[in-house]
Amino acid sequence: MSALLRAEARKTVTTRSFVLIAAAAVVYPALSLLPAVLAPEPPAVDGGTILEVLRGGADVLLVAALMLGILAAAGEYRHGTIVPTLLVDPRRERFVAVKLGAQAALGAVLALAVTAVGLVAGGSYLAGRDVSVDVLSSDVVATVAAVAVVTALYATIGAAVGALVKNQTGAVAGALIWVFTVENAVPIVLRDPGLKRWLPGGAADRLLHLADPSPGMTNPWIALGVLAGLAAVLAGAAVVAIKASDIR
Repeated sequence: MSALLRAEARKTVTTRSFVLIAAAAVVYPALSLLPAVLAPEPPAVDGGTILEVLRGGADVLLVAALMLGILAAAGEYRHGTIVPTLLVDPRRERFVAVKLGAQAALGAVLALAVTAVGLVAGGSYLAGRDVSVDVLSSDVVATVAAVAVVTALYATIGAAVGALVKNQTGAVAGALIWVFTVENAVPIVLRDPGLKRWLPGGAADRLLHLADPSPGMTNPWIALGVLAGLAAVLAGAAVVAIKASDIR
């Protein structure tokens, strides 16, 4: 199993799409500070600003992880590599498990890279404004850990969606529509703002605010359960779908 995970990870990181998307996600935290650096009147900052930098990087990172998971799984069908992949190990439930496991691990590693850039860039910016940052404080550590966990879950969800839908373009388009339109529209259409906490974006937002939750936010364990439960349901559906499909 470990050999399959390593092989899957190598196959993913050598693709051009992974390199481009991952690179964009990694540099984003530094680029996001440019407006503040170039502003005639810099915005007010304090020790908590570093958490905002980390969460800002995570907003882009989660979409990137979702896309990379979809591309890794649905790309097998688009490029026809699903057949030789299953010839190596015909157990289709293992195919899904390896996809999800490898993407979760890569998502966590990518999250650590993005948060590292965010800490360096954000810390440097704040130091220039005479604001000290303790990168080992409990709030920073909790936020970094939350970014890694949420990114791993989003990458897992992406891989499950890709394995379930199979059509790469359709899966990517559907995921982007969900993230940028449906999640925001559902609470408005149903006139229940509280629904947001039960959707992936709301659950992710709660976990990213682990260190400084706003009043009325749900329990972080419930938020974690929402994301983990969604990943599990989609993974199960992907296993059922791939077992039922006639792949030749």
